[in-house]
Amino acid sequence: MNPKTRMATILTTAAAVAPPLQAASFSIDSFGASATSVKVGDTVDFWVQFSASTTSNTYGGSNPYEPEPAEGYQEWHVNWYYWEHETFSSVSLQAGGQGFYDAPGLAPGSGYGNTWSFSVTFNDPGQHSIDLSGSWEAMINSGASNESAYRNCWYADPDTSSDLTCDWWTWSYHDYDDYYTTGDSITAGPLTINVSAVPEPGTFALWLAGIGLVAAGARRRR
Repeated sequence: MNPKTRMATILTTAAAVAPPLQAASFSIDSFGASATSVKVGDTVDFWVQFSASTTSNTYGGSNPYEPEPAEGYQEWHVNWYYWEHETFSSVSLQAGGQGFYDAPGLAPGSGYGNTWSFSVTFNDPGQHSIDLSGSWEAMINSGASNESAYRNCWYADPDTSSDLTCDWWTWSYHDYDDYYTTGDSITAGPLTINVSAVPEPGTFALWLAGIGLVAAGARRRR
């Protein structure tokens, strides 16, 4: 039997409805740069702030009181439980040709945040795009457990309402436990960095010479 079908059967037999799946969450809270307009040879500092949270759910109930005998088929749902516990496993980030990895092992039902800082030196003029990418992963342990019983009751004499006879309770136990991973990809940006060229020494010298000639001409006119 398919595990998912089996779990659904268990929960139906237990007359219980499990709470909706609450997947772990991850978010990029901030992705920024110390400057967006620089010159060739300058270094820009970048930062990535992110956070994550996990859930822990337990649902169940019990009915220790035996039902009164009644004609026909009877079910007695004694105990039923469902649980789901998530552990945040890891986060991996890449940007500007660099990488970051963290495995916090975040416990079920808790939160976590961190910051990744890196630097990039721009040696070529023009526009440069810095994209953030990566992925995160969480581990989920889920399961269900059920204890129930059933029997049949009938009248020994169908023409009267006396002498109700019942079978002994037939007990049934169901347990299900599963581990699996969940996660998603991460994208942010791009951050555009404008890099302007620095004049060559010869060009700079020509600029100075030109300024000098203009100044000399102005003095002669005076």
